[in-house]
Amino acid sequence: ARLFLAGFVPGPGPLSQETSDCVRAGFAVVDSGAVMTAGIEGDPGRAMAGSMAALSVTVACLNDEEWEKAVPETGMSGQDREGGQCLMEALGGPGQMAEAILLAQEGDRNVMASAAAECGIDMGPVPGQTPPPPMPTATTTAPSPAPTPPATLSTLNATTANTPSATTATAPSPTETTTLVITAAEIPAEIPEYDRDEWKHWVDEDGDCQDARQEVLIAESLVQVTYEDDRQCRVATGRWWAPHLGHHLENPRHIDVDHHVPLKNAHISGGWQWPPERKEEYANYLGEENHLVAISARHNRSKGARGPEEWAPPDNDLWCDYATDWAEIKQGWTLTMTPREAAIVMDMLHTCEDPPEIEVETLDYLGTVTGEDKPTAESEETVYESCEEAATAGEPRVLGSRGGGKGFPAPTVPSARDGDGDGIVCER
Repeated sequence: ARLFLAGFVPGPGPLSQETSDCVRAGFAVVDSGAVMTAGIEGDPGRAMAGSMAALSVTVACLNDEEWEKAVPETGMSGQDREGGQCLMEALGGPGQMAEAILLAQEGDRNVMASAAAECGIDMGPVPGQTPPPPMPTATTTAPSPAPTPPATLSTLNATTANTPSATTATAPSPTETTTLVITAAEIPAEIPEYDRDEWKHWVDEDGDCQDARQEVLIAESLVQVTYEDDRQCRVATGRWWAPHLGHHLENPRHIDVDHHVPLKNAHISGGWQWPPERKEEYANYLGEENHLVAISARHNRSKGARGPEEWAPPDNDLWCDYATDWAEIKQGWTLTMTPREAAIVMDMLHTCEDPPEIEVETLDYLGTVTGEDKPTAESEETVYESCEEAATAGEPRVLGSRGGGKGFPAPTVPSARDGDGDGIVCER
């Protein structure tokens, strides 16, 4: 930390133990070797991203005495420092702050935008970066032929007044046609709270000492992996492409194995009623390559448990594959989508070069499954004449994808201007 700060502040003197620990936690996220290599190999954008993350965390960690020594050389104001400290607190610590800065520099501002809005900070464009594309708006131009309910949907017919019956615990089958069936339903008001411990993972199903995480790392590595020891239970090195970052990763510690449809989303989409065995099967399922995927840890933390209605890949060239995999998994495991989630997924599917046919069914959790109503923002959301009217009515605010704060979906207030094109209006 002192050596890095010395590059900006001549002779900073000793840093306190508390400051050193704080900075060290942030620097653990910044791969200094990769940053230097990027600079040498002519990738100044990536090198600058790492340097900015390191400097921002360092300044936010300084105590008052250390700050007084640093401020003349950094050219930063007390307001800059206070903003950085607020961001670090809002994001949960120095490591999380460094991750959020790196993500923002790479074009994914979702995490930083949320913290910035909480701190009252206006996020401008990232220097040297093209602003990320907006989230798709909830318009529905998808061809929707009259659907024939598949046999698997019969298990969703409820036998009680307010909740659906448990589904039969059979393994999902891959989608065999180009037709995707989307089952739309609101999330029931009273379902058990999500408990990650109920979705046991990672499991070594075949008893070869390699659990599901290791199996995915091995399968998706572009080179032969090495192992930590002769037992070959845990991967030590490999090479994985990170499309959201635009470069390869070679250290498995920088890789998360992601449930494409997150466990929490599966829970609220119908998985809450599954027996423990079914939840464990879902959490460790290796039968389809799109179910568990090796992605960068930073990208996975940006996505979290959010669905397409709240998060989308920053590169819209990835929307087709992302939405197709999402819909196939939900169909295969008989999981529902909220009406807004379904509308967004259909929009994303229409970025495909050859969009699939889509059949939409609605489920009211009172025993009725129909194919008549296509979920649209217009049919499912109340329309207001102004932002003030929507706010007064208590309409919930959602986070825009471009860092403008929280607002209402554009179809909710048609008269409002969507200045940044992210499908969210009335942002504040």
